Amino acid sequence: MTWRVTRENYKNQYFAKLLDKRLDAYGTVEGILQDLKGFIVFEEDASMCPYVCAFGQEHFQNFIISLSAALGKSFWISDAVSNKLSDINAFIVINIQHQIDENGNYDDELQRLGILHHKRFRELRKELQALMYEDFQGLSRVSRFVRRGPQNVHTYQIPAKEAHLLPNQPK
Repeated sequence: MTWRVTRENYKNQYFAKLLDKRLDAYGTVEGILQDLKGFIVFEEDASMCPYVCAFGQEHFQNFIISLSAALGKSFWISDAVSNKLSDINAFIVINIQHQIDENGNYDDELQRLGILHHKRFRELRKELQALMYEDFQGLSRVSRFVRRGPQNVHTYQIPAKEAHLLPNQPK
């Protein structure tokens, strides 16, 4: 009887540690959601710019670091949330980072691109938030998480004409 109780305690402690890891990962993703929620409305033309693009290069780079941290914890989150984070990352790399005119003012370019893509930022945030709500319903079922097996790898097919936009590619 003592052996069975000890075994159950060990299993419960193991699941508690796994749940802590998952909660930490989802906390990082929640930070991404918070960064994507805010928008600045410019009075002169009522244009909208997401916070991640409105406050300049340093704020934007901090967001990129947070996004990288969330992607680094993707083992602990669902495939759907992980894939959505990858979508956000690809969107930012292709449509923001690689579109900034290096001859212009970085902060102004960042705002211009944020205004141009503000609807897509909002869509990505809503999609990520919906996936997070779905996941929270089953977050405590750690045994299902353990049995899920290898995660589906999210891949992208980039048209050849855009391949030069990817890092480490010849121009």
